[in-house]
Amino acid sequence: MDSLERPITISIIGAGKVANLFILHLVKSNNVKIVEIASSNYLHAVTLAELYNFQAVVSVELLAPVDVYLIAVPDDRIESVAYQIPHRHATFIHCSGATALSVLPSIKKAVSWPLYSISKRFAQVQGHKIPFFIESSDEATFQLAKCITETISHNIFSISWKQRQYLHIVAVMVNNFTNVLYTVGAEICDEHQMPFSYVYPIIQQLTEEIRISPPHDLQTGPAFRGDMNTIAQHLERLENKAIVKKLYQCLSDVIQQRYDPDKETNDSNS
Repeated sequence: MDSLERPITISIIGAGKVANLFILHLVKSNNVKIVEIASSNYLHAVTLAELYNFQAVVSVELLAPVDVYLIAVPDDRIESVAYQIPHRHATFIHCSGATALSVLPSIKKAVSWPLYSISKRFAQVQGHKIPFFIESSDEATFQLAKCITETISHNIFSISWKQRQYLHIVAVMVNNFTNVLYTVGAEICDEHQMPFSYVYPIIQQLTEEIRISPPHDLQTGPAFRGDMNTIAQHLERLENKAIVKKLYQCLSDVIQQRYDPDKETNDSNS
């Protein structure tokens, strides 16, 4: 983006991974100037302020007037923190995928949500790959939020609150739920003296294939084939792992219900 007449002044609320992500890139921009940071962990705020040469304050209520307040705190604290900011004339931006824009009390407000599991290491080297989804109160505020977000990534999309709610559900399913399956799989490998790396190729295979084919067309496995003997054997092996057995059975049921040839035939005839 071309240089502005003056930098956008911004203060950060929060000192966790998302706050670190924004700070790491904002300090490199000529278009944005970080003025202050406030955090419930004051020592973390001081560390960041000293590292990047801005001010730390002990309380949100003490933040000076700026153009933008970026609220990067846990979802259940966004609304209460926003109401502590005394300067309602400014633009408020939060970074949550699962929190409504309406919780912010300012007139000008936006969401800039990074759809990624943020880590400090990743943010330093590949932040430009992160997709961001922006919702805003008006077009001018969208452009302001976009300007700030572009210091990190140009992979930016406009999104409605309804879309964001469903996209957040999808993100939880394909990322958080998938990772717990990896965790369970790694534990089973460890219990039976096998490296989890044995399954890296099949993980990579699916990751690559879903980029070019619909996931529905890539389903395989015993539940997909209706191989009840193999399913029964697997469930027997999991007899001493009640939660894992229940999970295996539940997911097998979902696959069978989605790919049951008789069901598809009946549905097409109805």
